[in-house]
Amino acid sequence: MTSVHRAAEWRGTPIESGALTLGLSIDYLAPTEQGNWIEVRSRVHDLGRSIGVVDCVVVDGGEHVVARGNATFRYRSPDR
Repeated sequence: MTSVHRAAEWRGTPIESGALTLGLSIDYLAPTEQGNWIEVRSRVHDLGRSIGVVDCVVVDGGEHVVARGNATFRYRSPDR
């Protein structure tokens, strides 16, 4: 969700409300050890007036993809 909020700020139309998760999917691809560094890298695919679509990959310190996910959010536009 943070990616959607930041993308909206960058385009000059900040989202002034929370969001509802319409869809969420996570695929766990590989294990990693407890305590290992992981990083989530997200991309915003679509940012409409009320819907945001994002995906992400989760990588460990060795740059191995350990999970991937995608989500669709619904939010109120600033003019409502």
